[in-house]
Amino acid sequence: NQGYTATRTHVWESRTGETGTAMLTVWTEKGRLFIHYLFEAYLV
Repeated sequence: NQGYTATRTHVWESRTGETGTAMLTVWTEKGRLFIHYLFEAYLV
């Protein structure tokens, strides 16, 4: 992982009232900077 992403849990409720969860992977600021660096290095 190297700190480029983080995991978050999303809690939701269905129309029938049942509760569920979903795991989400999101970019961290470090990850965003890394992606920008890759694009700049590739385009130059």
